[in-house]
Amino acid sequence: MMDVVMRMPDLSTVDETVTLIRWLAEVGQVIRRGAYPPINFGGKKMTEYLLTPSGEKRVQAILSDIEPGGGSGDDPYGLPADVEFVFVLAGQLQIAMAGEQITLDQGDAFTFPANTQHTFRATPQAGPTQVLWVVSPALPDAPLYPQPAKDARYRDPAEGRGTG
Repeated sequence: MMDVVMRMPDLSTVDETVTLIRWLAEVGQVIRRGAYPPINFGGKKMTEYLLTPSGEKRVQAILSDIEPGGGSGDDPYGLPADVEFVFVLAGQLQIAMAGEQITLDQGDAFTFPANTQHTFRATPQAGPTQVLWVVSPALPDAPLYPQPAKDARYRDPAEGRGTG
């Protein structure tokens, strides 16, 4: 059996940093529970975490912890991506789009065109809701990650891992 030794770039130049990002995309990167960098897409009464590396451009996974009644807000929005997938891990999520109301319970999944105008909210009666979102291709790093005022836990995904 042959041992494989991989040299980590020293990151002293832009070229070395790009090399590291490409290397991570090729071999994969683990983001451990408790180390998910928080992100902020706006919305109300929710906290969101980036589950995929910030340099990953093919796909993006986001975990949302939504308080009862919380969600994206009243203004419909679409995303600059091809497809959006949502999976309800706990609670209940309501999605409004194209004049329709879609209710997703724990274990339900829904796939739709990401640029479709929509809103979402956790139903108040279902308690806290946890949702996994997957978007492809990944969203651009900015300006979709505005820094919340005075939140020391926040770190822009483009800057690396947050402190949680």
